Parts: sequence; C-alpha cells; structure tokens
Amino acid sequence: MTFAQQKQSTNALLSRICRAKEQLPTPHFLDLFQHELARALALCLNMDEAHVSRALTLHPKQIADYDATSPCFSLKNDLVNWINLMTSQDNDHWGELYQKMYSKKTRQLQGEFYTPLWLTRHLWDRARFHCEQDTPLIPLRIVDPACGSGSFLLACADSMFAAGFPAETVMDSLFGFDINPLSVLICRANILLACMRRLSVQKRNQWGESWTRLESGYSPIGVYLYDSIQGVPLSEDFILPPREYFNQRFDVVVGNPPWINWDKLSDVYRQETYPLWIQYGLFSLSGQEARLGGAKKELASLMLYRVADRFLENKGILAMVLPWSLFQTQKSGEGFRSMRLGPRGDHLGILEIDDFTNCPPFPGIMSRCGTLVLRKGVPTVWPVPCRKWSILADGQRSFSQESVSPLQPDRPVSPWIVSGHNDLPIASTTQYQPQLGCNSAGANNIFWFEMVAPGKKLCRVRNLTSCGKTEVEQCEIELETALLFPLLRWKNIDTFKACPSGFVLITQDASTRRGIPESVMKEHYPRTFDYLCRFESILRKRACTRKLQKGTPFWSMYNVNEKTFAPFKVVWRRMDNRLRAAATGPDKQTGRPIVPQETCCLIAVDSMQEADYLAAVLNSDAVQNRVKSLCVAQTRGFGSPGIFAHLGVEKFDPLCQEHIAFAQQGKRARGLID
Repeated sequence: MTFAQQKQSTNALLSRICRAKEQLPTPHFLDLFQHELARALALCLNMDEAHVSRALTLHPKQIADYDATSPCFSLKNDLVNWINLMTSQDNDHWGELYQKMYSKKTRQLQGEFYTPLWLTRHLWDRARFHCEQDTPLIPLRIVDPACGSGSFLLACADSMFAAGFPAETVMDSLFGFDINPLSVLICRANILLACMRRLSVQKRNQWGESWTRLESGYSPIGVYLYDSIQGVPLSEDFILPPREYFNQRFDVVVGNPPWINWDKLSDVYRQETYPLWIQYGLFSLSGQEARLGGAKKELASLMLYRVADRFLENKGILAMVLPWSLFQTQKSGEGFRSMRLGPRGDHLGILEIDDFTNCPPFPGIMSRCGTLVLRKGVPTVWPVPCRKWSILADGQRSFSQESVSPLQPDRPVSPWIVSGHNDLPIASTTQYQPQLGCNSAGANNIFWFEMVAPGKKLCRVRNLTSCGKTEVEQCEIELETALLFPLLRWKNIDTFKACPSGFVLITQDASTRRGIPESVMKEHYPRTFDYLCRFESILRKRACTRKLQKGTPFWSMYNVNEKTFAPFKVVWRRMDNRLRAAATGPDKQTGRPIVPQETCCLIAVDSMQEADYLAAVLNSDAVQNRVKSLCVAQTRGFGSPGIFAHLGVEKFDPLCQEHIAFAQQGKRARGLID
C-alpha cells in the first residue's frame, strides 16, 4: 500500500466519522460507531456480526434515535476498506486515527499523548526482561490502566504470539481500562483483530459462539470503561461487569498514564482524589512551598502509585512512560521519588530508567519524558541503570549507558541525576582471559569432601555423597593433603563475597592438562590411588574418559590448568540473574589456592589489589548492563567466559590513580562483607 492510498483511505474514513460526530450527541455517536465497527469487523474477519457485537458492545444501542441507514451515518464500507488496507501494516493505525478525531488542544487538556510503536515495544521488552528472570515462558496477566487505543497491549500480544502462545491465551492475558468510551471500543477492536487474524474462520466463529454464553456485562476482551485512579466505573449507562471484577491483581502494569498538572484538573476531581494524594505522600509540602510552585503535581504520579497499590502483585513489574519532571524537579517531585506506597507501605524498587530528554518520542510535543521500570515489594538499590537516548545525524535513535542516583545520596527523594560511566576503565579489548572452574564431569560426590581432621601430609576427609549424579558409597579416609584444595561452590559466591565450603580433590596435572599419570599417582599419592580405584567403574563411564579424554587415566578432570592454582583470582557465578564478582586470595585456614567449581568462572591475577580492582569493575552498573545485553539471565550462557571479550575491561595498572580508586572501592566492599 502506497502512502497516498493510506492517506486517502484514512481521510475518507475520518471525514465520515467527524461528520457523524458533529451531527449526533455523544451517546448516539458512540452507539453508531460501535454498531458500524462491529459490522465492518464481522465482514473483514468472516465472523457472525452478533459475535463481534458481543465482544465490542459497551453502550446499549439506541439506533431508533437516529437513522442508521442514512448515507451520512454509514461508516461500514469506509471502515472495511480502511481495516483491510491497514491491518497488513506494522503499526497501530487505530491509535493514529483516534488522534485525528480530537484536536491537539483537546488531547493535551486530557493529558493524552499517543505513544509511538517503537516506544511501546521498547518499554514492554524491558518489562518482559525483568519478568522472565522470575517466570520465563509463563503467560503473564498484563494490564494497561490508561490503555487508549491499546498500543501497549498490542506490543504485549505480539511478543506472546512470537513466543508461541495461542490466541485464546493471549486474549485472556490482556486487560485495559480507560475513561474514554471511544478508546475502549478502539482498543477492543485492536485486540480482536490481532487475535482473530491468527485463527481459521471456523475457529473464529466457534470461539465467537462461546461469547454469547458470557454473563451480562462481561466482554471476552478484558477492556472496560473504568477510572483506574478512583477505582469506580464511570457511568451506569454502560455495560460493565460487577465491581468485584476490578479487584484483580496483575503480574505486569504497563502504559502511558495521563500527563495533567494538578492545577489543570477540575475542582471536583481534585476534591475527590485529594485523599489519595495524601495517602501516598504525594503532597508533602508546606503551604508556602505549594504557593511558590511546589504543588505542580502530575496526575501521572498518582496513577503510578494507585495502580501499583491496587493492581500490581507483590514482586510484580510496573513499566510506565512518565514526565521527566517527576525525576528531577526540586520540590514537586519529592513525594513521587519516595518510591513507597505511603510511610509504611510496600517499596517500589526502581530497576531501570530511560532518559528521552534529548530524543522526544511524541511528534510535535516537546514535553521531556522518560520511562521507568520498577518491582513492587523491594527497595531501590542506587545507582539505577539508565539509558540516555539521543538522535544521530541520520535520524536514528541511539543511547549511551549511564546511571541515575539521588543528588543527595542520603536523601532518595532529592532530585535524581544522570551520570555517565566515562570514569570506568572500559576499553575496546581486554587482556584478561577468564576460564571455567574445575569440572569433575559429573562425579562431584567422589571428588568433593568435607574435612574431618586436617593434617600436614595426610587429611582425614569424608566425601559429599549428595553432590553427584549417581549414588556412591560414603568413605571417611585419609588422603594426601597435596591434592586437596579449598572448594568454592556456586552457592558460596555473591557480590564481593566468596567463602569456600569443603575441599576438592584435584587429580589433574596442571601443566599437561591431563590426568596425573598412574605411575606418579601410585608412587606419590598411593592413598588417593586406592580411593579412586573403588570408583573406577563409575569414573570410566563419564564422557571425559569415554570420549573427550580417551586413553587418559580414569580419574581425569576438565578445566584444570596452572591458572586454576593462582593464589589471587576474581570469581563469579554462571547461569545467574546478574554478574556477582568477588576477589579471592589464599584460603585463610589452609593458605592454599581456592578452586571454584565448573559452574563458576575465574580470572587469575597477580595481586589482591588487582583482584579488588577487577571485582569492583565487574560489579559496576555499566558492566552489569552490558552483560545483560549480551546474554539471557539464568541460562547456560549467562556469565560464561565468552562474553568477557565484549566487556573490554582494562588491564590493571598499579600506577593509574583511577585503577587504584577502583581497587580501594573493591577492598572496602570486601571488607564490609567479610
């Protein structure tokens, strides 16, 4: 479809809609629009008109109050032509049409800003990113409390379809509320089209037949006329489910709330909502401060707090487009920045922010905006990652990775400032080469021990039988101390913290990277040799002896080299939801090098100072966000050695003051935890 055809079709439809809108009272126009829209969608989808009407109808029809057969009010043909032309396009054309039905001034008074498709997808992707760390591949219950034409819900639907969810699941997962009945109708039409187009005609009508059995007031599409802030249906004239329906909670709240200043609200609405502003601490100023401009409160802030309180599950995710003034205004944004549902309420922990102040997303609107993603029930950990967006010379959008912190670190309600990471020692390449920890190839219950009685030459130990893939006998025996090293397991590592638990028997020659020869084992480590022979049949069944290290001693291991025994290391866990790096030195009790298991990574370094430096850099927000952009959390690839090449961490220079500062930061953090 050419741009000229698109414009011609839209203008033709818009002309007829505006003519009907001018000639009919609002309730009658709404009846007309929903009637003609149902007829058009039924034709486009080859569905029974009664079924489509059941899904769309919001207001009882009063067709007798106007001549619905008049050419002046016949919208069906234009709607059919427009739908057929537009549904093949990758855009929310309903939203664009809705925008043109109201003047810019009217939309600004109502705080309505049409959210462009790229921004709805970006914000939903960020919300989904944090959800999938907790519940991957599980259908989520999603609500947009100010849904408009449904652009955010469509972005959610597209991602669910891409993930393989059926249309029935998608429709059951999406919910939306709005105070404009026309928005509700258009949003329902958007979702209906998105879901029905993925079904056969037979399936559409079978599904439509089931809608006729729904209780009165319910629509198969969970989008209703409702004030998400006040928590009340707007009028008894509309078909709505019982009020209990609106007491649901959701996994995700996403959207673009109305942007209206307190002083632009009607006197009635201010009076009705005033207790809520007080309840959530959004009015925290003296009378004088309010008179001096501090009372320029944004309705968007009240909606965020209200829907987080009423709709969001504990640990649920909220993602919204917001005025940037809420983040940085000195006085009027203080209540918003408390990020807590009242003095004793749940915390709203900010996970990330996008700064669009240099990349205005709303065409023709210069209001500065940002997006915020938070998790209910957890406090904010500062600094918060932030993407600062800009527009390049060729018109493309780009961002730099920065962070947001309160101007006064001890006062989170103080204005939030964006700071860059230019002070981080990040280069295009790195000299550091990480590797995996020691791998017993599935025989941890043979190679891992707890210490019973330490000794200089021999130690009495007991193997950890619960740690392997097959059952083995438990043995309490004496083994050569030279082959036993403090073991660092996955669970022993956290940010700036690494505490070994147990010991690992290393039967690999670090220089040849092969199992210690049998002759050497018999001569120098006879007790270890006798112990391993007890489990020879089990050890020979491992892949490393059957395939990958065929012909080597049956006690051979993986990932053991000279760096494994470096006294100073930085370690972190793989398959985690974030990179948790810790500096380690020789074990405090034995003085021996600490050896991580294979689900961890290590980098051998020359000193404890270098280890502290590297741990501080790896735990920084800049590196954390880069890691999250490179791999999926809680998968095998997360935190693997391969991603390190993309981090570009500079090699430690003991003469560089910047590096020394990071080393001191790492040492302080380690000392606080130790």
